[in-house]
Amino acid sequence: VHDEGWAMTIAGRAPGGGTALTRDGEALARFDFDDVPRPQTRALLQRLTARGYGLWLLSGDGQARVTKLAEALGLDPSHAVGDCTPEEKASRLRALGAEQVLYLGDGVNDAPAFEAALLAGTPAIERPVMPARSDFFLVGRSLAPVCEALDAAARFRRVSRRIVALSALYNVLAVTAALLGVMSPLAAAVSMPASTLTLLLFTVRSLGRARAQEAASDDQNDTLERNACTDAPGRAIHAG
Repeated sequence: VHDEGWAMTIAGRAPGGGTALTRDGEALARFDFDDVPRPQTRALLQRLTARGYGLWLLSGDGQARVTKLAEALGLDPSHAVGDCTPEEKASRLRALGAEQVLYLGDGVNDAPAFEAALLAGTPAIERPVMPARSDFFLVGRSLAPVCEALDAAARFRRVSRRIVALSALYNVLAVTAALLGVMSPLAAAVSMPASTLTLLLFTVRSLGRARAQEAASDDQNDTLERNACTDAPGRAIHAG
């Protein structure tokens, strides 16, 4: 911005960093901007790490700023990469195995990464470009919905594996009984719908019990971690 001797010096060129307001080459003020994690974001990220997810922070911001944010969020500094171009973000995702990556971004410069990732979401629903490229939106001021969705997917995967195992066992026993001639047509006709109902009840009970157990564990962890979280405004972890 230039007008009658006034100028805003872009970040990185101002003495001491930040953005400087100058007039006729004389610095009158300097503005420093910082990322402040939202409440409980660190606890949510730690929960994801404890459950085996690898977390990375890819940003076009300077490396020093990205490292500082990663430390505030409790992320591994080696997983915080700054000065990334849009193409470099996509390349890093492919190197990590993009077919297994869930990516969150809030800027147009995340578009190549959105295309590379298996699943992409954004909290920037007010920007016309991002929703059209996203698989899902984050509404609110927390990453909790992401944690809940991943927990639900993990629960469903565990239950699905059990159902497949039980179904295979039932079919082996039923076929064996039929070949040995110990299962009558009536018994076969009754056992098929009975097994289906049994598996349905097992699925509902298993999903409900697993959810209740994880909810109780998360409530306990939140109670222990809430005192470490400060109610400060800011933006959630992003990749822009």
